[in-house]
Amino acid sequence: MVSDFSFTDEKLKFLTLNYAVRILLSEIDFDKIVPLALETIGEFASSSHIEMVIVERDKHCGEIIGVLSDGEVRRVKEKLEWRDTPLMECLERKQPGHYVTPAGLNRLALPLVGSGNTVIGLMLIELDLESKLDEGSLQVLIMLSSLIAVSLLHTRYFNLAMYDGLTGLYVRRMFDEKLSEELNRLRRYGGNLSVIMADIDHFKRFNDSYGHQIGDMVLQQASALLRDDVREGIDIPCRYGGEELVVILPNTDLMGAVMVAERFRRHCELHHFPGPQEPLHVTFSLGAASTSKETLVPPRELVRRVDEMLYQAKREGRNLVKAWQ
Repeated sequence: MVSDFSFTDEKLKFLTLNYAVRILLSEIDFDKIVPLALETIGEFASSSHIEMVIVERDKHCGEIIGVLSDGEVRRVKEKLEWRDTPLMECLERKQPGHYVTPAGLNRLALPLVGSGNTVIGLMLIELDLESKLDEGSLQVLIMLSSLIAVSLLHTRYFNLAMYDGLTGLYVRRMFDEKLSEELNRLRRYGGNLSVIMADIDHFKRFNDSYGHQIGDMVLQQASALLRDDVREGIDIPCRYGGEELVVILPNTDLMGAVMVAERFRRHCELHHFPGPQEPLHVTFSLGAASTSKETLVPPRELVRRVDEMLYQAKREGRNLVKAWQ
């Protein structure tokens, strides 16, 4: 099935490695890193079956997140236990190791060792029982595994910098950057741009009554509802701070923004948020404001208008949408 791994053309080896390094280190999308990593290792190890595993916190198990089989990459989510197996020794030593599976398959376990000498995963490479990697080939695979580990950590830190860990929405810094980008685009090409801001009504009292864990759960579910109510890949939902959520709506006038805000307000009002004993009734107050090329305002002024409308909704009884006219 698999022949011995070796290069007869040193120039081809260098060019291929150089290309792999540049691609792996330049990619910041986790969903693209996984197939890239599998295909790269598959090419260099001449293996028709490779599994990519991420180590879980207790270090005694992991999750298979991708499989390369007969040239096809598929994303999976399967648990893998390795307590009292050869994989455990491989992880502890942070060194490659050969082992034979209960099904009689010959595999090479290649630890993914990132910064700080931390093992974040494994590449499990299936080989012929008769095949053996020479030392040079093994060193190439070890180098590639280190690149893959760095790339995975890069995407993880990149995501932490971009996305709020609780809600999965963009963080405040990204809101500021995206709003400036969209206003610059508006200045150049024209059209409309709107922003809506939402705030949970009586959230402090809510946290005091039910605890912060329930409060976090409400914020998570409300954020999921918000994502469902906006246009994927066009609108930009963010966590502005605390319990405040905000959305940038490109190519949307004030009437369109109010419709989006009202849809979200209504969905939250009707949603059954799980509570300690019974479902909880949660409402949001929202503010909306819009601008255009002809009435362009700076980012800070646009946010001020949205914020003022939000607090007007609070003053007028909550569970309302108010728009800057």
